[in-house]
Amino acid sequence: MKTEFQRKKGFVYTLEVLVAVGIVVVVAVAVFRSFPEKTQTDIATLKVQGFHALKYLDDTEVIRKYISGNNESVIENELKAILPSTINFEAEICGTSCSSLNVPENKDVVSIDYYVAGYRSEYLERRIKLWLWKK
Repeated sequence: MKTEFQRKKGFVYTLEVLVAVGIVVVVAVAVFRSFPEKTQTDIATLKVQGFHALKYLDDTEVIRKYISGNNESVIENELKAILPSTINFEAEICGTSCSSLNVPENKDVVSIDYYVAGYRSEYLERRIKLWLWKK
């Protein structure tokens, strides 16, 4: 026959196990309760797509010719053919300062500066400022 002390010892041991399991559950809930936030890769993707579009136009030697002639609308048409239809953009050929009149203020806008130094023997010292945002 078990003594009174031996029966209480088993009961205390059971309570210790339940308290330990409870602590582990509380800690697990506290640690894993907050869900990780969605990473904002949209902005980085916009910037990469815009830069690659300008780089493509530069590699095909189209952009320098249009900058030399100050044909901003032709550059925008070329970019419209390259960039996805889910992206709105505004491009401007400028020197030291660029105007952002057609850029929305209520959207997340990414800007890219693409510098062009020359075309053939002509020194241009111009840049294309490209603003991109999701539709």
